[in-house]
Amino acid sequence: MEIQAKPIQWQDNSSNYFWDVIYGFNIEYFSHRGYYRIFKNNKLINNEIYESIDEAKSQCQLIANEHVKAIAEVKQDSFINAEKSERRARMFSDILEQYVIAMRAAVVADKLEDVNTGMRWIKNTLAGPGLLPDIEEAKAIGGAQAFF
Repeated sequence: MEIQAKPIQWQDNSSNYFWDVIYGFNIEYFSHRGYYRIFKNNKLINNEIYESIDEAKSQCQLIANEHVKAIAEVKQDSFINAEKSERRARMFSDILEQYVIAMRAAVVADKLEDVNTGMRWIKNTLAGPGLLPDIEEAKAIGGAQAFF
């Protein structure tokens, strides 16, 4: 999709200055030398010399289009990153919810059946994604409290 800047509106304020009211370009005519230069925020934007006002206006339009395109790309990237962050947050929330449900089910199984049934819930929850701890490693570092 090609992005176009809005049409440039030029005015002559009788001091040989022309400006773009949308993008803030100033084109100054140097009458003693007979050429035009482009400024933005009172800074020369390039070292080019333009023979005609139309040539300078065309260059301003090109620069404005580049800026609009760059801003659109940044907005698109920001939107994509925001969507990814939202998906990650939802996925993390879903995973956390499943683990909390499994731990609650383990407590219910512990109270209604026995401790071993409750522990089976926890072991199955951890075994599915491969998160069971290495018991030997836990022993080596000092047990469950040190492992935690």
